[in-house]
Amino acid sequence: MAKKVQPLDETVLTYKFKYFKDLTTYFDKAKLVAEFAIANRTKNSSRFVSHIGLPSVISNQILRHFNRDLKCKVVKNANLLVPGQEIKYDQNMGLVYIRSLKLTVKADFKLLNYTFIKINSAEIKKDFIYIQVSVKNQTTVSSDAFLGIDRNATNHIAVCANGRTGKILKLGAKAPHVSKGYKKHRAKIQRNGKYSHLKKIEKRQSDINRDINHKISRNVVDYAKQNNLNIKLEDLKGIRQNKKTASKQNKNLNHVIHSWSFFQLQQFIVYKARLLGVKVFFVDPFMTSQTCSKCGSLGTRTKKEFKCYSCQHSDNPDVNAAFNIANAKIKKVGYIW
Repeated sequence: MAKKVQPLDETVLTYKFKYFKDLTTYFDKAKLVAEFAIANRTKNSSRFVSHIGLPSVISNQILRHFNRDLKCKVVKNANLLVPGQEIKYDQNMGLVYIRSLKLTVKADFKLLNYTFIKINSAEIKKDFIYIQVSVKNQTTVSSDAFLGIDRNATNHIAVCANGRTGKILKLGAKAPHVSKGYKKHRAKIQRNGKYSHLKKIEKRQSDINRDINHKISRNVVDYAKQNNLNIKLEDLKGIRQNKKTASKQNKNLNHVIHSWSFFQLQQFIVYKARLLGVKVFFVDPFMTSQTCSKCGSLGTRTKKEFKCYSCQHSDNPDVNAAFNIANAKIKKVGYIW
């Protein structure tokens, strides 16, 4: 079956809402369906689990999900997966109805910052429902100016350079302190042998990182939109896997990638930019940190300063790199327009 292609003028977003109905019985049945799926991976029709009593439209989704998840061997719990055709949305009342579960959820998509198109699916967990919707992207504005973004793990997470005006935007100053603090905390837990607490700490740090990345990406994209700029990012794909190549290009680059969830930040920037009609491009990261943004000659970089001995230009090393990224040749687009 051919993969469904998402229209270029639409973006899929997921929204979280609270619900107030006891669905314990349905969750118990969903777990039984999931266990059947793992034990019988070729049987993906609801007729094989009709005796369990879960609505067939939900059983089908759970069977397909766990049939494809070949790594899953034991089911601890199973969420309720609901396809879009099973969900009715009353736009006037701002209510979502799931008929097979007799569940009503307050979810007014008219209040969104984007134009609502349709509901695609929903995933129901304990106390919360996650509804996936398609929204309309804003029209792309043509621009020949760029916002270069240098990503770091030791100072500001994102240093942005406006190639048109020369203005600098620094974001995520507290992020390195978060990473450093949690690294020490994890080490202390491991020394004390309290491994059961380690996953909780890692989950907490992951949530904080995600929140910081959301805020950084929102500021980046809003600034680009307000100033009619395209966005340029370094293409870091493959560097994490190829440590030898990374060390030749930049001794600190592989450490930087491992120290912060930069791929997540990149994803957030790309999808938010697409929503607002801002184009994203990628450039080669090679030598962006060691090249002078004024004359293009090679210079020296320390933690606190970049110095060019050809034109005597000196600058903050991250700022210098951000301007190099803003002026670099485009390697590929962030997504198809």
